[in-house]
This record gives sequence, C-alpha cells and structure tokens, in this order.
Amino acid sequence: MKAIQIIILTVLAAFSSSCNSSPANNNGTLDAEAFDQMVRESSEEIILDVRTRGEFEDGHIPGAVLIDVNESDFKEKANSLDKSKPDFVYCAAGIRSEKAAAILKDSGFKTIYHLEGGLKSWTKAQKELTK
Repeated sequence: MKAIQIIILTVLAAFSSSCNSSPANNNGTLDAEAFDQMVRESSEEIILDVRTRGEFEDGHIPGAVLIDVNESDFKEKANSLDKSKPDFVYCAAGIRSEKAAAILKDSGFKTIYHLEGGLKSWTKAQKELTK
C-alpha cells in the first residue's frame, strides 16, 4: 500500500512541476502587472510596440521600439533585433501583437511575451505611458 502511495505522489509531483513551469522559461501571454514586473526585472529586454506610428506617438510604454506589424517590412525590421533577448510585444488590444509574436517565433526569437489586452489593459492598470 505504501509503495502505491509513493508512486502516486511521485507521478503527481512530476505532473505538477511540468504544469507550473516558470514564465521566465516560456513564451506566453502576460497581464499588465506581470508584463510590467518582468520588463522591470529584465536587464536586456526589447519592448516592441507593433502599432502604427500615430498610435505610438499618442503614447507608448517607456523604452518601446516601434515596428508596425502591418507594414510589409515588419519581418525584415524585426530580424534586425537581438533574437537572444526577451521580447515583450504589445499593440492596442492584443490582436496585432499575437500576430507579431507568431512571426517572431517563426523567425527564431527565443523568448516572447505578449501583453494580454494590449495597451488598453496597460492603461486600465494605470501603468506609465510616455510620448
């Protein structure tokens, strides 16, 4: 009976650890709080705003680089970035940044985080914007 309990506990522990892997080792979608915290903790991150120039000029996350995902040269411009650094991608509501994250992943970027709800969720959480 004890052997069965040990086996069950071992299987549960292995399953639990595989389901709870650290976000620092995975790509994924982050809410505004987690996105902000991970950007602050990262020393060499790239914050990528994939909106239009006009949207960017109306306000963006401090330190963000603008590369409009709907421009024909998005992939070319994105490939000029360091693929080994974590990429934090956002747009207005999250749709364009999901598209951009998929392109980045297909282009060989290692670590990509997407802001869930885009800049709308960022401003709702009362996070800083700059112009």
